[in-house]
Amino acid sequence: MKKRISTLVAATIFLVGTAHGAERAFFCEYKSGYGGWTPEAALFVFDEEKGTAEAYDYWIKTMHSKPIAVDMSRASTQRIQLNWRLNKIPSKFRGGETQLVDVNYRATINLKTKQGTVRVTPTVDVLNNTKASGKCREVQP
Repeated sequence: MKKRISTLVAATIFLVGTAHGAERAFFCEYKSGYGGWTPEAALFVFDEEKGTAEAYDYWIKTMHSKPIAVDMSRASTQRIQLNWRLNKIPSKFRGGETQLVDVNYRATINLKTKQGTVRVTPTVDVLNNTKASGKCREVQP
């Protein structure tokens, strides 16, 4: 876990250092669900005026080595929703075999309460769709 969070701290410094104008950055720590695809922590930077957003977590770092652009929308007047997909995540199954799995992510941040959730849905038929929740804190540049 410390390794994963330290990776995100480095990304926070990079992303927040480049934040401009109406961009906001949130660092979220989750109580992870079952399945291994749910991040323990994530960093989100978004600009509602421009309609742009980026995400960074352990799996994004592993698969892309840098933050990725994600889809952003207003889930409600208080919540931001971020969606992305990671393809071909190496995943070990109960039988011991490893398969490459495509995984869809949906994160929400309640801007008022600073609560965050992330739902992870693999595109294969498995029993371990997961949802994790936790606290988010706004990171000021």
